[in-house]
Amino acid sequence: MVMNNKTLSSTNKEEQNYGSKLKYMLCKDMLILNLIPKVKGTVFNFNVFEKDFKPDTMGVYNIGNSYTLHQIRIPDSGYNYSLSINRSGEHIGMIHLNGRGYRYGLIKLEFANEGFYHDSFGWHQHHLNICELLGLKLGNISVLHIALDSTGLFEWYETKYFKSTMNPTLQNPEYEPFGNIKPLNLAGEFIVGKQTSGKVIALYGKSPEIKHSGKDYVTKAHLLNGLDLGKGIDRLEARLGTKWLNRNGISLEDLTTQEGLERIFAKAISSVGFKNLLLPKVRDRNDHYDYVRLPLICPTTFDTPPLNKIVKDKGQTGKRSERAITNRFKGLFDDYIETGRLQVLNFIKFYMSCEENFLVTQDDIYHNRVFDANELSMAKYRTLVRRYVKSYTKDRKVINNALLGRLKGIEEKLFKIDNSELASEITIDNWKILSATSLTSISTSV
Repeated sequence: MVMNNKTLSSTNKEEQNYGSKLKYMLCKDMLILNLIPKVKGTVFNFNVFEKDFKPDTMGVYNIGNSYTLHQIRIPDSGYNYSLSINRSGEHIGMIHLNGRGYRYGLIKLEFANEGFYHDSFGWHQHHLNICELLGLKLGNISVLHIALDSTGLFEWYETKYFKSTMNPTLQNPEYEPFGNIKPLNLAGEFIVGKQTSGKVIALYGKSPEIKHSGKDYVTKAHLLNGLDLGKGIDRLEARLGTKWLNRNGISLEDLTTQEGLERIFAKAISSVGFKNLLLPKVRDRNDHYDYVRLPLICPTTFDTPPLNKIVKDKGQTGKRSERAITNRFKGLFDDYIETGRLQVLNFIKFYMSCEENFLVTQDDIYHNRVFDANELSMAKYRTLVRRYVKSYTKDRKVINNALLGRLKGIEEKLFKIDNSELASEITIDNWKILSATSLTSISTSV
């Protein structure tokens, strides 16, 4: 792989185009599409699935020969219904229906973040397949995030930020930021732009975020693309919405090539940088006098190498990391405890029984040459359930009787075993027990 190592000769020009000498990794990080029914006037909502698709006994909807959908609950997402999409053990993404604040029947297709880092993830073909199977077509692009990962970006920007007019303690600042910049926030992000404009640029340290989120596949991609993990990875991220994308004529086809992504990103990040107040003003391209601009990444010379994606081994089945599997399982557990929906409970059983979700490590295989992988995995899931129940009862101070009953009974329902020992450990000490009818009335004050 040939990395981009172009440099400019003079010190001042290097300062003006700092990013040109760095190693980059440019990749889509989020893509959400607005879909509409092919037949005008058709109202598409969750009832369509209930009526037109036959669910199996575990509450999973099968469409076509290989795609499966199951309803999931995403707290505080703003969507009334969400469905997870899988194909042959690979998580494709989610469909969101009837989001609050949107017109009735709006459909959003959100692709799985992990897929953009793997060579086998044909997101565009999945989009075409799903539209064909469900009678939908593309309306427009709702959200597009393009991420540039490198080293030293945050340090360069931070150094100038505190020497700029953004620092109220300076009497003679050296720099002035261009673009609509907000003060460094509590999350350690520099944000440039307004959400209402359809374009926001974020600059932050990616390495700490990876440790928190468990996205080990991003680290693998960094290694494949020659980034120095020892120095810490920074991310410059263009978060683009429908308004900006439409105004700049961005089409779905532009997202299918690395060159297309590069052009979009270069246009978006032109507002990130500083003016040098210590240098004489010069004429700009509009024949106006202005201070010398120091972009973090110069749009006119921006050039990224091809993205090296993660390639699956021949024997690899597409199994996600154990952290990803358990994080998803914890979300399902919380969903059932909070709602008590039978469909969620059934899907938890289905989830645990799928081979791609088995909690079996290479060490297990080595030490148990003859073993039942499902049985071994179920034992680990049971341990997780016990841990989740205990942590839930420890952290939660307010509970109702229905929720308490689900906590005591979940192990028996999932594993069909006696759970009297665990149930006896679930006490109501230090809890405020609320009836189902009174919970709603006081929830705002809790």
